[in-house]
Amino acid sequence: MDDVDNLVTAAACLIWVRNKAGQWKANGTGCRIAPEFVVTCAHVVIAAGGRVEVEFGDGTRFGADVAAATEPGVGFDDLAVLRLDGAPDDATCALMVEAVIGRRTPLQLCAYNADYAGFLDLGATTALEFSAHQAGEVGATYIKLTGDQRLLAGMSGGPVVLPGQGVIGLVKQYNNRDPTGGAAVRLLAGLRRLCPPGLYRDVVGSHDRYHRADMRWSDVVGGEATIRRLLIDLNGVCTGLPAAVQDQLRAELTEVILANHLEVPTDWRLIRDLAEYVAIEAPGDDRLNLARCAWLIGSRAAAAPDREAIAAIARRAAGRRFVSLDRSMRDRFGRLAPKPPRPGGVPITLFAIITPDETPGTPAGSEQGHRYEIHRRTGAGDIIGVRSATSMPSFTAAKAAVKVALDDQLQHLDADGAEIEIVVALPDDYLTADLLCRWLRPDERPFRQFMMRLRRSATWEKPAEQIRELEQRWNRLRAGGALAWLACADDRSGDLRALHALVEADGLDAPVDALGIAEPPTPAVFAAAGANALPVLIWRDESCPDRSPGHPECGGQYFVDRLVTELGDNGWIDGHPVIWREQCRSAKAQRDNDFWLRVVYVLDIPGHSRRKPHPLAGPPAVSGGFR
Repeated sequence: MDDVDNLVTAAACLIWVRNKAGQWKANGTGCRIAPEFVVTCAHVVIAAGGRVEVEFGDGTRFGADVAAATEPGVGFDDLAVLRLDGAPDDATCALMVEAVIGRRTPLQLCAYNADYAGFLDLGATTALEFSAHQAGEVGATYIKLTGDQRLLAGMSGGPVVLPGQGVIGLVKQYNNRDPTGGAAVRLLAGLRRLCPPGLYRDVVGSHDRYHRADMRWSDVVGGEATIRRLLIDLNGVCTGLPAAVQDQLRAELTEVILANHLEVPTDWRLIRDLAEYVAIEAPGDDRLNLARCAWLIGSRAAAAPDREAIAAIARRAAGRRFVSLDRSMRDRFGRLAPKPPRPGGVPITLFAIITPDETPGTPAGSEQGHRYEIHRRTGAGDIIGVRSATSMPSFTAAKAAVKVALDDQLQHLDADGAEIEIVVALPDDYLTADLLCRWLRPDERPFRQFMMRLRRSATWEKPAEQIRELEQRWNRLRAGGALAWLACADDRSGDLRALHALVEADGLDAPVDALGIAEPPTPAVFAAAGANALPVLIWRDESCPDRSPGHPECGGQYFVDRLVTELGDNGWIDGHPVIWREQCRSAKAQRDNDFWLRVVYVLDIPGHSRRKPHPLAGPPAVSGGFR
């Protein structure tokens, strides 16, 4: 056996399930692809009730939960993901690859041979057999297997290895009429179809981080060694990119690199999926394709270490051609690269706040007056007032005055090359009256050339307790905290006590730190979100005509499902740039009924609020430092 065979054998395993008599039975084969994840066929574990045991060749045995599985017997979608209990981080894991193969491409299988069942007491290694086969008919989801060696019951789920590269699929079935024939399910494509966004990100993220840290597999790959090693490195770096940045890159890279390619796959979930296609399957020079891909990914990476690591990959892929590639990419796609700030440039945030004017003595029946104020923050410094509160006769008048004041700030701001963000805080009744992507400056130019963010003016001033709570919730969301969805006509939407209980951080259960609503929020939702300092509030700016619970063809459920798919499970903070970009595109194209224009996303960031003075603290300062 060569080194790849040793690695595959160490990653392969037996899947044990309980039979009806309660006894454990070796039912098939699996393959560890990440320290805590094993893949196998769904029909191997379907009768296990969600719980199996997994045994590796070194004799170690773990319990495992079935994290996801396809419905058995439906075409070639026959795949399951198992999450191991307490698996060690240094366990040997197989490298998953996608590659161009055709008829008679040599393949190897490592699978459980039921003829060896009598030797299982000697360890799982004695029951794992290597066999050589060839690819027959090849499809997007399957590979037909041919050859002179038999495929037997029990081999299902065994890794199908493309020699010199990695695991391309799993054995699915054998052919009763032809013992040497059978089929395999393609692995990465199957995972993209099977896994919800969050699980897919967890599985391939753990896989890519492992292989970047443990280079045993990349040290022994064969003919595609250079490309494969660079891909392993690039995919490992990309796991550190926020989900929203990956989504943005995926769309942009598809547009700029693959615009002229025919029959481009559409099932990519993460940027690593696109990188794999560009470097291995897309037409053209593989190394230059990979170099261009790495260059563009590096142009969007926010952290300096990521940018430097990805730039090094682009240089290694392009070799002596990097200088000319870098020049041509800047000429063609410079719009994608962040503009480097001039020396001394720091981010600048402008805050525009409109609040109801609560001045006593307003005549009955007259329009509610409003006040506005403008503040500025440079870098991580204090929030400084640049326009004190000014009363206006109506909200419309206050909004018009805010646009003029922001335009004046932008024209006279010494930004020194810095990125500028505009935060607009509005009263709850006006949060959806006029989307920020449609705001125009006095000369009719749109403000949307800048990053803009919506928030509630009711939460602009906070007591010290809420400032601390906001930071705690923000940190939990950053670490993967929970967002709870309220469906259409959810009784909790109008029950303030129920909402407080839902988001209460009582130490008993994992707290909910963000709310999503499938219809416009009620006053109770606003009250609970403000009182509990929730950083994120998302809702759909329309209601279903049928308000009965569980009504058919619910637009609210479609809204929730699509937003979760677009942003992923952990995108509730990082998702803001994605939503803003899509809203700007819809506004520019005048797509009035677009999905994204129904999304209202309120984001409250720690450090971007004014501290509410104590009632006995005297009159507030006109300007100064606030947190």
